[in-house]
Amino acid sequence: MTSKNLAVKIANIALEKKGKEIKILDLTGLAFFTDFFVIISGDSDIHIKAISDHIETKLKENKIKIEKIKKQLPDNCPVCNQPIKEELL
Repeated sequence: MTSKNLAVKIANIALEKKGKEIKILDLTGLAFFTDFFVIISGDSDIHIKAISDHIETKLKENKIKIEKIKKQLPDNCPVCNQPIKEELL
């Protein structure tokens, strides 16, 4: 399975649990640590955990090794906890 196919598979698994605003970023040639980065939003911390647990389970069922799933952002995240400026909307 190619890294692109895996990213798409992860996005589709997230859709099974109603993942929102799913983005697949192609970092091929830009980052040494990955080719693709999948970002998935949810309605709450519980929803995000359910999505990530579902992804882990489905990948393990398919014998696909995973390295890291970030289940939530820290409360002190300097970027994520900032209000969106209206001029950016």
